[in-house]
Amino acid sequence: MSGFIPRTLFMGLASQPLLYWLAWGVLSLGLLALVWRLNHRRLTLDLLVLWGFIASPLVHDYDLIQLVPLLETRRLRWGAVLLSIPGWLVIIAAYSNDAAWYVFTFIAPGLLALTLWSLRSNDLLRRLPAVPLPWPHRRNQGSHPYQDSYEDQETAH
Repeated sequence: MSGFIPRTLFMGLASQPLLYWLAWGVLSLGLLALVWRLNHRRLTLDLLVLWGFIASPLVHDYDLIQLVPLLETRRLRWGAVLLSIPGWLVIIAAYSNDAAWYVFTFIAPGLLALTLWSLRSNDLLRRLPAVPLPWPHRRNQGSHPYQDSYEDQETAH
């Protein structure tokens, strides 16, 4: 079980199944509502997949390979690499320690946060007003935007 919400709840509420499932439902739906709200009341398939990897009790460590197609930007790829470092350390140093495998639950929430941050920063960039160029666009423009071409200088004298 590598979904962040179910694994975290299982560590604390394993002996109380009713409370576990109630808390799981509230936290999972709360996270979905938060993602929806942060993405301007829209849900994309990428966000739903990432949410599922955080909320689903059926996700396992090896299922994280399915997130690779979602890594479309360089920022997300580097984020995934950095988020996977603790998992590599567990594989190398603490393979038989079941509690250490908890670090794999941080990959999907980290990618969700990076994805939301990327989407929000792109929305903010699109909302910025267009800045006009400081010089008029001309065909016979010289090497410098403020310098006239050679032909324009000849005709001006």
